[in-house]
Amino acid sequence: SMPSGMVIQRAKARASLHWARRDEGIRWLYEALAVAAEFLEKLPKLDISIESFDTGLRKYAASWFAIDRLYRSFIHAYSQSGQTSLLEKLVARIEGLYVNEFCSRLAANWQEWVDRSESWKSTDVVSQRAFYQTFVRPQIAEGRKVFVVVSDALRYEAGSELLEKILQEDRWAAEIEPMLASVPSFTQLGMASLLPHRDLQFSNDAKTILADGASTAGTEARAKILASQGGCRATAISAEAFLAMNSKTDGRNLTREHDVVYIFHDSIDAVGDKRDTEHKTCDAVARALDEIIRILKKGAAVNANHFVVTADHGFLYQHEPVAESDFLEIQPPESTLRFDRRFFLAPRIDPNPRLKAFSLAQLGLQGEGAVGFPKGIQRLRQRGSGSRYVHGGTSLQEVVVPVLKIRKDRVSDTAPVEIDIIRGSQQITTGQVTITFLQTEPVGEKSLSREIRAGFYSKSGVALSESKSLRFDSTHEDARQRERREQFIFGREAEQFNQQEILLKLEEPIPGTSQSRIYKEFPFKLRRAFESDFDDL
Repeated sequence: SMPSGMVIQRAKARASLHWARRDEGIRWLYEALAVAAEFLEKLPKLDISIESFDTGLRKYAASWFAIDRLYRSFIHAYSQSGQTSLLEKLVARIEGLYVNEFCSRLAANWQEWVDRSESWKSTDVVSQRAFYQTFVRPQIAEGRKVFVVVSDALRYEAGSELLEKILQEDRWAAEIEPMLASVPSFTQLGMASLLPHRDLQFSNDAKTILADGASTAGTEARAKILASQGGCRATAISAEAFLAMNSKTDGRNLTREHDVVYIFHDSIDAVGDKRDTEHKTCDAVARALDEIIRILKKGAAVNANHFVVTADHGFLYQHEPVAESDFLEIQPPESTLRFDRRFFLAPRIDPNPRLKAFSLAQLGLQGEGAVGFPKGIQRLRQRGSGSRYVHGGTSLQEVVVPVLKIRKDRVSDTAPVEIDIIRGSQQITTGQVTITFLQTEPVGEKSLSREIRAGFYSKSGVALSESKSLRFDSTHEDARQRERREQFIFGREAEQFNQQEILLKLEEPIPGTSQSRIYKEFPFKLRRAFESDFDDL
């Protein structure tokens, strides 16, 4: 068994080879192997002990979320690769470890603190109900216009990937912090919590949430609440309607006429919450991240510079069907008002060791009644619904949501990494030569990968060796790990340039064109001892 660092390195190197670049399935296969190696390395080292409710939230946002992200990335790469039978055993291994060693054990540790809680709040992490006060009002007070993107089910681990994607974009700055979602962690309550309001309560039919007596269901209803309670010129729009706008006319009018614009984006929940498509959840997250970047760029095009991205709730997801033992067989009270896969609402709930019940008052909601939550990662059976993708409960994956504060700057702040070579000698005395390339710094937030073509040429431009396409995208901190050795074989053309200076040229593509430009040139002296060497090549 190869050390995981080596597996990751080899998989990434092979993913950049010519045939892997031509076949997307093979590229995804190598991506799956690299992510699996990282997952298998990180999971055993994880300490998932929890000292308090607040440290559970903090530790999840500091490190534990990475396991959820690696699992989701693995399932996405696996499904994109199409290599179902080849990866069958690896998928089973990752699945078992993720569900049993991570989700179940973490949920059991966290449950102890949920069970001890008399109310649903943190003294350390911002609560979702305080979102508008904390993240929107202060920006308005400073005279800024703010676009708020609310992406349904964008859980914290997906927010962390979005942060990385944004930081790789030129002239974009961003930071992330965790927020504690309201429970039950379902769309209607999460969306209502993000609006300016005083009181929230379930509607009489328990289908939606009322903010100060007004319905919060749908974009129009939320736009009305923003306009009346936002304390400024505020409105709401769906992501589809926003992306369809003409940037120069309607889009710029939207920015000019409002101080706050909420953009409601539904890409993950739309797929995950349906039984027939829940298995595509990981693909939906990848698509959602790309769509949010599009929304942000469109926002910048209509003259918005300040953005906040957040979510109504997170989710629990496992790719394989849920084990029977993970269903909680329970008969809800006859007077139950709402029964979901991770919670139910009833006028009263009798004590039950397999449930954690909160009164509505303990959850900060108006009205009489109680909400029962199955413990750990257990699901309630609901006919016609999926069970692999669920939310509504109190697990860390469902209740820790991201808040990304984002700014579009006017000045360029990204650049590709620099490439150098490590020379032993400037003389070339044989028909082939090995060059050691060095990527001078790791790829990171503002240091982007670089693609070059490298080959030997005469000073007059005659190609003397084959030309190689090389991609430098190492994230290793250790410089030696960023070295790369490549062999170049000289052709017969080199014979006429013996005893002359030749050049190793590094060229890079000019974006948006089929042309390339010289990135760097390194001079060498071709000093061949035996002319006949070329006859053997």
